[in-house]
Amino acid sequence: MSSKYLTILCRDFGQMLEEADDYNVIIEVGEEPNVKTFKAHDNILKARCSYIYTGIVSLNDHEDYTIHDLLIAVDELFLTDLFDYIQEHLIAFRSKWILENFIIVMTTAFQYENFKLLQKYCLDLLCKDPVQCLNIDYISFLNENILAALLNRSDLEMNEADLWVYLLEWGISHSGISYSDPAIWTDEHFKILETKLRNLIPFIRFSQFSSTQWRRLVKPYKQILPLKLYTALEKEFSLKSLDSKPTPPAMTISPQMTPRNASINSVLINTRHLGILATWISRKDDNPFNDGNIVHDFRNIPYQLKLLLRGTRDGFSTSAFHNKCDNKDATIVIMKIRESGRLIGGYNPIGWSSRNMWVNSRYCFIFSFDDGIALHKSVLSRVVDPSRAVLCSQMIGACFGSGDLVMGGARGDFDMDLACSSNIQSYEKPITNLDRFSVEEYEVFQVMRRLRTC
Repeated sequence: MSSKYLTILCRDFGQMLEEADDYNVIIEVGEEPNVKTFKAHDNILKARCSYIYTGIVSLNDHEDYTIHDLLIAVDELFLTDLFDYIQEHLIAFRSKWILENFIIVMTTAFQYENFKLLQKYCLDLLCKDPVQCLNIDYISFLNENILAALLNRSDLEMNEADLWVYLLEWGISHSGISYSDPAIWTDEHFKILETKLRNLIPFIRFSQFSSTQWRRLVKPYKQILPLKLYTALEKEFSLKSLDSKPTPPAMTISPQMTPRNASINSVLINTRHLGILATWISRKDDNPFNDGNIVHDFRNIPYQLKLLLRGTRDGFSTSAFHNKCDNKDATIVIMKIRESGRLIGGYNPIGWSSRNMWVNSRYCFIFSFDDGIALHKSVLSRVVDPSRAVLCSQMIGACFGSGDLVMGGARGDFDMDLACSSNIQSYEKPITNLDRFSVEEYEVFQVMRRLRTC
């Protein structure tokens, strides 16, 4: 019986809202021309609007999208006490939903000035794991302010050349250019793209590009770069190609731009790669309590990498490798395959030398990082014949196993056609499906354990 009376009561209250002529409150919702007016009674509002009178609001029982929309409504009503409370709730309890709807949440965060906590959270998340957060198919949904804030961050875990590609995709999608090949563009196409990217290009740190990346990814778009910038960069990369010695970064071009991920001097890897490599070096992947997805946090990595050699800087010859890398103890060799773009390499805990000898070690491994971006596709292959873990010889560069990963030999420098090879003999499994390949870029790092600072 009580349920019946409650239904009647609800019906009567609804009729009061629609038809009563004794209202003393008018509520207007929306903006012109989409405005809706509600007539209400202050006594009922006092009884039913708990937050306005008690300052108490519970979010636990509401759907994710409802809380997102509530945050927007709170801003429009300027309920300042709820700004941080709702943002903190989303971050603490709805993080999975934020990641699944990242573009929507980030766009909302930057659309409203008061959502500072959500803005910072989204930027931090994007910098730490850009590939998971940002799909190239959705890049066009970001606005210029978001891109500027993102590109201005020095902790962005992404290769600079990949950032440039993302920026070009964004600019093209926002310029109405229907085809992406710049070789068939008119001067008008370049002018439109230059206008769209004018405020964002200064955030790109071109000095972190390799000569190959500059030639393939930037030079075709020379018309959208400021003439002074292009001239200076062209001179810098010409020197890199002609001289085997390091050339200083073009600090006169953008002095405020320090290299991203400055803790690693690399054009191939970032701190997320280092986190995985550190996990493998520490053999944490052998721990039964590690599900394989848990890697060293980049802020607590127990190793630091000192760059010994970069191919485009120091040369791709066998002599350059041994001059720079012999007798340096533990090292990591990382190379980018020209034919596939895949990053592969190996860890040698003993060190290299020019003496013809096998190095016995059960701690060596070889690896691959797919295209260098999708880290969840990485491959680890540990040594199974420790007596032939590494071969040191003045006739070749880095050599892991009885042919498992070999740089150089009779075919000449490592960047020559098919000068490198990989045939599994002494290690667990293949790291590439190519028997022979050439190297576009490679780096060798000395691995040093960080000193504890208490």
